[in-house]
Amino acid sequence: MTYTPVAGWNGTDVFTYQVADLDGQTAQADVTVTVTPADSGAPVAAADAATTAEDTPAAVAVLANDTVVDPPATVSLLVAPAHGAAAVQADGSIVYTPATNWFGEDAFTYQVADLDGQVASAAVSVTVTPVDDGPPVPVDDAATVPVDTAAIIAVLANDAVVDGVASVTAGTPANGTAVANADGTITYTPAAGYVGADTFTYQVTDTDGQSASGTVSITVTSP
Repeated sequence: MTYTPVAGWNGTDVFTYQVADLDGQTAQADVTVTVTPADSGAPVAAADAATTAEDTPAAVAVLANDTVVDPPATVSLLVAPAHGAAAVQADGSIVYTPATNWFGEDAFTYQVADLDGQVASAAVSVTVTPVDDGPPVPVDDAATVPVDTAAIIAVLANDAVVDGVASVTAGTPANGTAVANADGTITYTPAAGYVGADTFTYQVTDTDGQSASGTVSITVTSP
């Protein structure tokens, strides 16, 4: 008697057979068959890509292009993204949430395991596109500077620039010079020997190209 399991199935099966003698008498018995799983090979994980808008989570069906011959598949996070968070869902998908107000290129790595404990991993690349969060909102500044002394003024410290600063430019004061620095500060230098009030404007431009201006009021004091 030959038993043949259904293709791809493993587990316990039972069938009954009957035997008859030459006198026509019969008897029956059960046969219990244990079909052990065969190693069908490790999973094959394929890389994925996703695009989402700034501040918007994205669900990535990472198993959709993977091959898992011995299911069920178990998904886990292997390497976390640098600019957000990734959470594995009950259905094996992964929800990526970018950091607040961040946009750019990010990535994370996941691992898939099959019923036999064999694993494979793949990377998911994520493109987060920018969203216009509105123009910069500069707040006027004031500084006191000793005569014949340069001062560095952190004009952005009290400003709101949600989309990130692309550039800062400085206007020309009447009684000195103002130079914008690479870090967004402005160096004010009063004219030689000058004591009194001075002002200049500055402009901040965000990464969306939107600009706004603020005013810096300077008091140059005598020794």
